[in-house]
Amino acid sequence: MSQNHEEKQDPSRGNVPMTTNRAGNVHLLEGAGREPTRRTIHLALGAEQHPSTQLWQVWISRTGTDIQVVAAHREREAADATIAEIQRIATLGDLFDAEKVVGILGRLHQAGDGEPQPLSSETIRTICRNIEAAVWKQEQEWEP
Repeated sequence: MSQNHEEKQDPSRGNVPMTTNRAGNVHLLEGAGREPTRRTIHLALGAEQHPSTQLWQVWISRTGTDIQVVAAHREREAADATIAEIQRIATLGDLFDAEKVVGILGRLHQAGDGEPQPLSSETIRTICRNIEAAVWKQEQEWEP
């Protein structure tokens, strides 16, 4: 199981594994587009260790439910560097240019240590819940 999650057994659920909320592992960012649109893009980023390959897979989401794995790394530090690179690119406004996005994602994929593997549906659901929790936490912090 991923080192990114803590497993607990809940007797009321018949000993079905449940994942502890790890919203702190989700990076939320907002980047402004370039002129003339000045649109805003909202992204969630994170890394999840694949249970079979043990590679840290960097994922990105625009809606909170569209999890796309963009790179896979042996070391967590390399996955964190990929996340930092995506954050830097977002601040430049380059995530609105479709050609640049394809190039950026291709470069990040090539820099990885292996081919990203599909995540299980349970892992996807967990990531979606963690994004939701991170958004809720951020909204609570913004309220006066």
